[in-house]
Formats: sequence, structure tokens, C-alpha cells
Amino acid sequence: MTQDDLEQIKATIREIMTEFECPPCEEEWLTTQQFCERFQISEPTLRAMRCRGDVEFKCFGRSYRYRG
Repeated sequence: MTQDDLEQIKATIREIMTEFECPPCEEEWLTTQQFCERFQISEPTLRAMRCRGDVEFKCFGRSYRYRG
């Protein structure tokens, strides 16, 4: 394999990777602590709001993220 072959492979990989790139995420997702601090509420209050569907959230394993 020559240096030119390697450069061609790199170029092909870069080209393929650009097809899968997405624009930077504009949304801000906060941890429980960050959300509570920002909105000056307690964790039990946030939990109740989450259970009632009052806040948008995503669950990652056992951790939650809230739209900021």
C-alpha cells in the first residue's frame, strides 16, 4: 500500500463522515441539579412536575435531563 493509497482512503473516509454530521444542537439539556438551581425549586418538586408531565425531559439510564 502506498502513501497515495492511504491519502485516498483518508479522503474517502472524510467524505463519508460528512454525510453523517449533524448541525450543533441548539437545545440545552440540564441535569436535575442544574434545573433545580436555575428555577429555584427542590428535587421533590421537580420529580412531581416530571410525573405530572409539566416539564420536558429525557431519561438516560437512571439519570434525567431537562430542557433548559
